[in-house]
Amino acid sequence: METVVHELKLDDAAGKKIGSHIVMRGTAFGFDLYLDEVVVEREPGVKKTCETVKDRVVGAYRPGFVLVPLKTGSLLK
Repeated sequence: METVVHELKLDDAAGKKIGSHIVMRGTAFGFDLYLDEVVVEREPGVKKTCETVKDRVVGAYRPGFVLVPLKTGSLLK
């Protein structure tokens, strides 16, 4: 099975500012998925953290990432 994003809605900040709103709808493994989140932390080129707006099947969720510079590129944490 594959994951397919059927719809991606971004506000005017396009997910690139704190407070920016992102909505995604799609399917994965035969299930309909819905994600509604807001950017709560952002350091361009370093890290970004989002927080779900509404509890859905997974419940409250706060995904994020940190990029660590290396001599040959970056490490994603």
